[in-house]
Amino acid sequence: MNNLRLARAWAAIFLCAAASSAGAQACTEDQAAAKQEELISYLDKRQEKAPMVLEIIEEVETDYGGEPKGDDVCGALEKVLARIREL
Repeated sequence: MNNLRLARAWAAIFLCAAASSAGAQACTEDQAAAKQEELISYLDKRQEKAPMVLEIIEEVETDYGGEPKGDDVCGALEKVLARIREL
């Protein structure tokens, strides 16, 4: 359970920060929120995958040189979701 809580907290931080920078960019706050819901739902249903999800989020954030901003937000979220769908 600790891994699940850690992954959910990390995802929430990553996604909330991303959503707040989405603003008037190509990725709206509603789109970012929908992607966040999908990620949280995945974690709720597949708790055993939390450590892998955490690694994926870290890797995607590294690809963007830190927290994604602006036009990169939805792309980063979609990369995370695409990779977890393959787990």
